[in-house]
Amino acid sequence: MAALYQWSVPCIICEDPVEFHCNTCGDVLCSRCKDNHLKSNATKLHDIVPYSQRSIPVKNTNECEKHHGQIFNAWCKTCNEPVCTECMLSAAHNRHNFGKLEEKIMKKRKELQRDFDLQSSLLVQHESKLYSVKRMRDSCAKEIQVLSLGIGAQADKICKEVRVIEKKTMQKLEGLGKDHQSKFIQCESTIKEDIKRCENELKEIEDVLRSNDLTKILTHKSKLGEISTDLTENLNTRPVFKPGEISVNVLERVFGSLSVMGSESASVAISKLSIEKDSDPAIVCVDANHAWVETSDMTLKLITRDGSVKNIIHFDFILPVMTIDAEGDLLLCDLSNKCIRCLPKGSNEMSILFHTESPPHNICYLSSGDILVSSTSERRMTIYNRRGHVVKEVDNKLFHYPMTVTQHKDTKLLYVSDKTGMQLSASGRIVCFGTNNKKMFQYTCRENSLDFTPCCVCVDGRGFILVSNFKSNSVHILSQELKFLQYLTPKQSLTRPVCVDVDGDGHAWVGEFQTHAIQIVKYHVK
Repeated sequence: MAALYQWSVPCIICEDPVEFHCNTCGDVLCSRCKDNHLKSNATKLHDIVPYSQRSIPVKNTNECEKHHGQIFNAWCKTCNEPVCTECMLSAAHNRHNFGKLEEKIMKKRKELQRDFDLQSSLLVQHESKLYSVKRMRDSCAKEIQVLSLGIGAQADKICKEVRVIEKKTMQKLEGLGKDHQSKFIQCESTIKEDIKRCENELKEIEDVLRSNDLTKILTHKSKLGEISTDLTENLNTRPVFKPGEISVNVLERVFGSLSVMGSESASVAISKLSIEKDSDPAIVCVDANHAWVETSDMTLKLITRDGSVKNIIHFDFILPVMTIDAEGDLLLCDLSNKCIRCLPKGSNEMSILFHTESPPHNICYLSSGDILVSSTSERRMTIYNRRGHVVKEVDNKLFHYPMTVTQHKDTKLLYVSDKTGMQLSASGRIVCFGTNNKKMFQYTCRENSLDFTPCCVCVDGRGFILVSNFKSNSVHILSQELKFLQYLTPKQSLTRPVCVDVDGDGHAWVGEFQTHAIQIVKYHVK
């Protein structure tokens, strides 16, 4: 009986009889489609067995409930239900329109798979939103603390006549702070509910897909429409204290007032350092005030924001990019010798960590402790462990010419500045994908995509994405979902920015190509 049932089930891809079953994803396959299943990068490691040896029990719901011994073999389009031969000949289905049952099942499976993919994407977006809201809440609390100190300082200048005004203003600040915290908590709660709903729906869809239960497949209803209102758009407001000139006659007006800052953002250029380099510089921030910078040829300098030099290292190879690992060690790409070098924290002696299979143009230290090395010339991205063993190859269908790559330390998502060619002026995009080789987001440009030439990408301490745009003399600030937020500085205030990194104190270090200088910018994201 089992063998007869097997031959009544069509292959999920074509209409040939089923011969195999995939225990990993639940697909039923013919011999030809089984071979294609194992050739695909996404499914080549799946567990495929003969249909009779399948490990996932399949409930036989193909038998017609009205006519014993009859198998559903068609779909009644009029009644929107499966039917057997006797059903089609009965008066209940007289002059009804019929279609192939296999086509209806395949269509429904595709709809379920689409819902599964969309729910997966929604889950990632909600988790990313939750992380952003928590960061914004913490940032708001810190800014309110700073404002509190400013209010106290202004009150001391005016003397004790203004203490009553100070008390009223502080109470107002406290009320605004509570209102903001209440909004953040409400938003977090809503997002958590969305995440829970997505997880439940994903589990339900996954159970339906794996069960091969005809009734569940055909009757499942999508819940994608049950999306809550996005509350994050009102979270970018901040209380601002505006002090005035001290005048005893108009103390209340002069003391200042609290207001809520809107969407305007500001950036202040702290300093501009000359690095004496004839090509694009390499920069990596170490902590809140220090960064390693490639200056003149074959020289590394550890400098502070005011330009003070704390250390000098000389080397004898082509250095395109460097990064810092979790221990504070400096990892460097050696393009001349096709290897990764390490300069331990506090040491002046660097050594070869491991050799690479391709010329290393960029390096990214991952939260797992592994090291991702990209080769722009060979269009390849490889993940190594610290001993130099290949852990994984990144699917090269995700990128063209990877220039730089960075990882968000909380979401574990990778962001790549991907170009159409190796030239600095080549147009490109920012691509975001997970460690499972699944593309999540993409950003080209909010204006002319041909003018978008992303040379470098980095993630700051608050989770925002910074991208240096060589051709338009700007640095774009993006959300984790790669939505444009603002420019780092007014456009054209930078000159051919080729690299960017952010220190622990929220200062962006931008390396310029033509001026051979670094601009250090303190910025605020709206």
